[in-house]
Amino acid sequence: MSKGGNMTTNKKAALPWQGQRAASKLLSKLHSISVAAWALSYSLEEARQSHERHGQHFRRLACCIGLVALRLLTGGLHHV
Repeated sequence: MSKGGNMTTNKKAALPWQGQRAASKLLSKLHSISVAAWALSYSLEEARQSHERHGQHFRRLACCIGLVALRLLTGGLHHV
C-alpha cells in the first residue's frame, strides 16, 4: 500500500476520538458557563436583598431585572 492510503485509514480511525474530545471540550465549556451564570445569579440575589434592606428600591429593581434576564438566557436552569 502507498503512504497516502495509510494516512487516509489513520485519519478515519482518529475521527471518533476527535469527536469525543470535541464533545468533552464542549461539555466542559457549558459547565463553566453554567457555574458562571449561577455565581452571577447568586451575587445579584445578594445585592437585591441588601438593596431591599437599605430601602434602595431602584437598585433592587435593577437586580430583579438582571435576575429575570439571566433566567431567560439560561432557560430557567438552577444549579443545585
